[in-house]
Amino acid sequence: ALPARATPSGGRCRALPASTSIMADIFLSYSHLDRARAVALVAALSDRFSVWWDPDLDAAGTWRKDLEEQIDSARCVVVLWSEAARDSDFVRSEASRAAQRKTLLQISLDGDEVPLGFTESQWIDLKAWNGDGADPALRDLLLMPIEKRVRGNRSALLIGVDAYAHG
Repeated sequence: ALPARATPSGGRCRALPASTSIMADIFLSYSHLDRARAVALVAALSDRFSVWWDPDLDAAGTWRKDLEEQIDSARCVVVLWSEAARDSDFVRSEASRAAQRKTLLQISLDGDEVPLGFTESQWIDLKAWNGDGADPALRDLLLMPIEKRVRGNRSALLIGVDAYAHG
């Protein structure tokens, strides 16, 4: 059985399979070439939030409709930018939809800027993150801003902050 929708202030959660109709706190958009980093991030996020991503997406089903519903219902859409993601029409489309809804939270996995069309929004540089979910910098840099968004406060993040470069 799937867990009830998670609240950022309470209990443990896990990633929600793509086939679920439960609406998640977070929708994760990424290139499949970045799957290993996405898996590590989902593991870190799932301790505090419900996360929808696509490992079990039914390609024979109504996956486009499912994606739209999940993006539109998520309180926060986390986009993992990398060279492969910047070249992906799907990632760009998901990011664009989230930007229109003002739920976009961008992460640069490779330290490069986000693509043209998204540079007016803030992003977080996680190039140096080693995948450790217990990393205090991850908590401060990513988990706290997501919690604010999930709770309804969409306050601005610092543009291009790289906590790892300064400490």
